[in-house]
Amino acid sequence: MDALFFLLPAIYLYLRRKNLKEHMGLKFIGAKKLILLSIELILLLLIVSVVISLLANAFSVNDLQNVEGTISRLPVYVMVYLLIIRVLAEELFFRGFLVNLIGVVPSSIIFAAFHFSWNSVIEVIGAFVAGLILAYYFKKNQTIYPNIIAHVCYNLLVIFWMIR
Repeated sequence: MDALFFLLPAIYLYLRRKNLKEHMGLKFIGAKKLILLSIELILLLLIVSVVISLLANAFSVNDLQNVEGTISRLPVYVMVYLLIIRVLAEELFFRGFLVNLIGVVPSSIIFAAFHFSWNSVIEVIGAFVAGLILAYYFKKNQTIYPNIIAHVCYNLLVIFWMIR
């Protein structure tokens, strides 16, 4: 599946004679701006995640234990794969490719739908909101790199929190 996240945009953009680097936000920005945008995005994702968890607990609908159970059973090499390859594939496909093709909200809905496999409604809601935030930042800054860094760091923090 992850290979398709890389191949579909490349084939589509090649056939449409579009510039892959430009379309997918693969332009470099200064180190200072990259660090600042990445930190801002990580903090925003964490704050939103905490708010969603608090609301889920307040309404007694928190089913994140399904995600925790699955994560805790994964071998380390799978977690590393999910943190690096999967996040890279997701950011390039959902933000770099789909945001420019179909927009912020539709790409976020599709991103959320891909999280149904975790068997958690709260995970899907969180993925939708995170998708909106990541898509907005990508659209605003026209670079994918802060998204990749923030997404990896966010997932890493969440995994450490779940398996602590």
